[in-house]
Parts: sequence; C-alpha cells; structure tokens
Amino acid sequence: YNTTSTDQQKTYATYSPTANSRPLYQLDASQGGNALWMDAHHVLVQNTAGTVVELDTQTGTQQTWPLQTGGLIFYHQPFLYFAGAENLVAGALYRVNLAEANAAPQQVTNATPHTRFWLSPDGTTVFYANQGSPGEQGIYAVGSDGQNARLLRAGPGIPIGYAEDNALMLLQQVDNRLEVIQMGTTPTQPEHVVLANAAPGASSLCGSGGIAAIIALCDQNIALEPYGHGLLLHVYYANGSQNLVYDNLVTGTSRAIRSLPADTGVQLPGWSKMSTSATSLSSQAARL
Repeated sequence: YNTTSTDQQKTYATYSPTANSRPLYQLDASQGGNALWMDAHHVLVQNTAGTVVELDTQTGTQQTWPLQTGGLIFYHQPFLYFAGAENLVAGALYRVNLAEANAAPQQVTNATPHTRFWLSPDGTTVFYANQGSPGEQGIYAVGSDGQNARLLRAGPGIPIGYAEDNALMLLQQVDNRLEVIQMGTTPTQPEHVVLANAAPGASSLCGSGGIAAIIALCDQNIALEPYGHGLLLHVYYANGSQNLVYDNLVTGTSRAIRSLPADTGVQLPGWSKMSTSATSLSSQAARL
C-alpha cells in the first residue's frame, strides 16, 4: 500500500507497477496514522481519533476496533501490537486479540520511548533496547504475552534483526567503532562479534553532525539482509559527507557502494528476492 496526503485528507491505497493506484480509505489528515499489512489481502490503518480499521483490499469491506494507539507496531495472528496512548502507558508496547470480541489491550513491555520493538521469528518473544527510560540500559526480552521480562545484555546497543539460525543481531559502539554482534540462541551460548568495524569513520547513523564521543544510531538507517548475511547502513561523516555502506557479514568486508549528495534523502525499506535456480537458491538486493 501507499499513502498520499493533502491539507485535508490522507488516502490509503494499494499500488502495482502494472496497474493504477487503487484508493481504499480516506481519513482527515490530522487523524490518519500509520498502516501495516495483516496478510496478503488485509491492511490495518490507525485512526488517531480512536479506532483501528481493517481493510480488505480485494472486496473493500471494513471492520473497526475502538482502540486509541500511539502507532501500529506489527501484527502476528491474531494479535495486533501497538504503542500505548491516551489512558494507556505512553511508550509501552501493548497487544490486543483482534479475533476476540471486546478484547482488552494487554501491556507487554514497560514504558520504553524512542525504541523499536522486534518480534522473534516464531512470534514468542519481543526484543527491544532501553536506552533512556527508567531502568538499566541494555537489550531486553519479554514473552509476547508480557511474561518473563528479563535483561539479556547490559549496556548500549540496538537490535537490528536476526541471523540464519534466528539468533538476535545487535549493533553497538565500542570506542570509535560500530560492532555487529550475534547473540547466542540459548542462555549458555556466548555472543560473538560478526564484524568489528561496520562503518569505518562514521560519526552518525542519524544525520550530519560533528565529531562526537557517541555515534548516534537510528533504526531507519540500518537494514539487515535476510538471514543476517549482509548489512546496509546510511552513514554520515564528520566532514559532512555521507555514504551508503554495505557490510558483507559472511566475508567480513565493508565497502561504500554509493556516495550521496548532502541534500539526498534515502529510505531503506527492505530487500528483494530473486530465484536463481530450481533448488530455490536466492539472491538479495537492497531496495533504496
């Protein structure tokens, strides 16, 4: 889907390169929030006025839930995970069972503003970084039902995705370097450094700025390849320049693949997958 906005309205639509855009839904511009896919045919749309709308992209039918949310985070059948708002705890992750009539929201995490939540591939665990809210700084895990919250790893760093064995991958600063870390898949399995210098010379992954003791990390400028084989970063340097840097996490090499003008805006939405043989081998390419 894509969204378009005017001063009065925000339009949600599906789009295909081989067909025209198909409008699905409109909201007042001041009330239109984010949207996410439930499956191949259904989209959830946040209405900041106090509802969440499910749209069937094939039939146009709608279903509405009375939910005040601070943003839709992800969907794992039958649960919608969202950020708290209004009478809920702001900055906390909640979930609600959309298959259950009048289901009450269930709090999953404590208030943790300015973080990204990651659902494990099997849907059982939520991972997130606590960097500035009350509590110890570190990487946390909690059951997707809000039970068994625990500190996995103290100190700075943010989750960036998963390795081929579903182990959590992290990015952390050590001295003036950014390290890629792979966590163990069990409590007794040690973590290990996958790449010791993911962005040589970087001053920020957030925006231009001077030399700082702390390299700012922003999720939107980090894209881990499926299975953790590669990492794409939008890197800023102290001299004002910026590059797209690709780290091959299999060979341990890093290279700038594109130099960007200072006024360039870049989004890293994900990866394509192209079949290369009858045995379903695939090759991934970044989508910019």
